[in-house]
Amino acid sequence: MRRDGGGIDERFAAHVRERGDHHLRVAALLTGDWHAAEDLVQASLVKLYRAWPRLDTSADPDAYLRRIMVNTHRSWWRARWRRETAVAVLPDRPSDEDIADRHALGVLIRQALAGVFPVWLPDALPTGPAAGRNVRPRY
Repeated sequence: MRRDGGGIDERFAAHVRERGDHHLRVAALLTGDWHAAEDLVQASLVKLYRAWPRLDTSADPDAYLRRIMVNTHRSWWRARWRRETAVAVLPDRPSDEDIADRHALGVLIRQALAGVFPVWLPDALPTGPAAGRNVRPRY
């Protein structure tokens, strides 16, 4: 990506050459792994390069890059946390007793809820004079 703007690329490259080892050490502290740290620094430098023309580089651009690294690492951690992981040994399958216990518990819960939240069946609706007045039977 070539840019016009009086040496933006050269200033960015000089900053990376000058502070690259420091950023790698910070990323290693964040990730705990040198390989992941290198990936984090590279992804963060891409984001910094996109924002470089808008930055006030007379101030400390390292603070901005550290914030980018923390946010990027946090988003990677969240994505990894949600991802499925492979395991060497599959978990045990539920036994017949477990299935029977779950079924019995489901029956008990449905019975308890039926007492609290009665089901309105067509044969439970009022008949006769109360049918036209929207009167429901009391339980």
